[in-house]
Amino acid sequence: MINQNELKELSDNFFNLWKCEYQKVMEEMCKKYSLSPSTFTIIVFLHNHPHLNTASEICRCSFLKRGIISTIVDDLCSRKLMIQQRDSGDKRLQKIFLTEEGLQIAKESNRQLELILKDSTKDFNEEEWDMIPVILRKMSNNLKLRSEK
Repeated sequence: MINQNELKELSDNFFNLWKCEYQKVMEEMCKKYSLSPSTFTIIVFLHNHPHLNTASEICRCSFLKRGIISTIVDDLCSRKLMIQQRDSGDKRLQKIFLTEEGLQIAKESNRQLELILKDSTKDFNEEEWDMIPVILRKMSNNLKLRSEK
């Protein structure tokens, strides 16, 4: 059985490698589309979490400050990568949506990340594949319980 130090080392190693691969994709996409890393992050966030589509929600779920988010949203709207619409139920809220062009950027980056994930799991056997969702669900449930304390 693996001890806590070994688990931490494996986990740190995996997340650092994943972070480096994500960084490469982000840098490539930022260069290709003339985006800042924060702008790219918001595009991908909105694509992956379309129900969290106000500046306040993005702020709550990211490490970005509200002022930065507002500036980025204005920039993305002017570049036709995003639109803002007033919420029909609460006129004070501005909902943020990616345009087709913004969606294409997010989809392209997600395709690249999927290839990296595919490469990282290419030699998994059936038993290992079956273990992944079980382990991830347990870890997610444990984190949810921790956050509820």
